[in-house]
Amino acid sequence: VPSGAYSGGMKRRLSLMLAFLGSPSVVYLDEPTTGMDPVTRRHVWDIIEEAKAGRCIVLTTHSMEEADLLGDSLAVMDKGKLQAQGTSMELKNTYGSGYGLSCVKSSGDVPSAPIIKLVTGSVEGAKLKTDIGAEISFALPIEQSTAFPALFRKMESDSTLGLATFGLTQTSLEEVFLNLAEQNEHSADTTAEARAKTEVDNP
Repeated sequence: VPSGAYSGGMKRRLSLMLAFLGSPSVVYLDEPTTGMDPVTRRHVWDIIEEAKAGRCIVLTTHSMEEADLLGDSLAVMDKGKLQAQGTSMELKNTYGSGYGLSCVKSSGDVPSAPIIKLVTGSVEGAKLKTDIGAEISFALPIEQSTAFPALFRKMESDSTLGLATFGLTQTSLEEVFLNLAEQNEHSADTTAEARAKTEVDNP
């Protein structure tokens, strides 16, 4: 089949294989999975992960999931400028919003107040995010992680709370990128205001 007759996703897979021909020590991949269906994308990720051994792969992507899965060292760019660099964990700890605690009550009739009181009283800085139906979610600061085990033990042992289950998640790279973009936007606005004030003071 002529390569020009392939679909966009097939062309990208062909380009990927061509990039690895000859076992090069350095490979550049520019958004290698764009246009692929989820199953094929997952397969290509496995190929790239296996191909990392013994070589340097520089990969650009708009998919935060892809970056999180494949990147040993990540660099975040916004408007053509480098905003941050480090491992996934380092970026999440530095620029993330902490941890997310999701609680599911055994029914929508279970009162939320005791659960909210327990979480906010056990973890300093804990904030209620949502309380809808049988689900409650909180934002927990990273620096208070040492208080989590005691909180979880109370949540597991106290049957009067009416909890069916709960889970803890870390900040996603998507949130990290959005936080960095917001900081950059704020910095740009501040710079523009300062420049405007300087022009007014010194016409």
